[in-house]
Amino acid sequence: MHIELNEITIDSRHGPIVSGVTLSIASPSRVVISGPASCGKSTLIAVLHGSSAPSGGSVTVDSVPLAFTSGKQLRAYQRRVGVITQIPVFDQDLTVFENILLAGAARGLTREQATSVALEALADVGMSHRRQHRVDELSDAERTLVGIARAFIGPVEILLIDDAFVGLDEPTLRSALDSVITTAGRRDIALVITTSDATLAGVVPDCQRYTMHDGRLSPLQEAA
Repeated sequence: MHIELNEITIDSRHGPIVSGVTLSIASPSRVVISGPASCGKSTLIAVLHGSSAPSGGSVTVDSVPLAFTSGKQLRAYQRRVGVITQIPVFDQDLTVFENILLAGAARGLTREQATSVALEALADVGMSHRRQHRVDELSDAERTLVGIARAFIGPVEILLIDDAFVGLDEPTLRSALDSVITTAGRRDIALVITTSDATLAGVVPDCQRYTMHDGRLSPLQEAA
């Protein structure tokens, strides 16, 4: 997958949230965007996910413009996109394994296919022993790990991680990050990681590093 953002702008009644962002992402590259809260990182992730249409500029996927108004095209694109948020949302009445099976069904997998990849994904993040537990029995760190496993379900080609590691203790953060990088590398999945912790950019190997301030994106080495 190759995604091109060209001069993306997102306006609000209070002014631009994202301003003139141009970015190229190709599988299996890694992009880390650091910046303070409310600088536009999550809004940019929403554009990449296809859940928010830009006010200006263009998004192309494999050289084809992404039509945010086309339900069929958008759903086909979003099946190829995994997302990990800071506060993952689960069905509290279901087990960990059942939640991941639901994600597989949403991505068009058969139950047999979803079962196979769910077991693999849980093993990747070291959560196989918790698969029959309800989500409300998990710690915050464990929920983050299950969120990572769920994001890898299906034909994912790009993984968007929106400040998902905030609040994790150092060992859990390192474990989660290692799981993401190892699994993405094995599957040739592109990573886009946003973070309010500037030091995180330094521990992701072989990545393009950017900072974001007031909706503007700058390569890290050029940031003021």
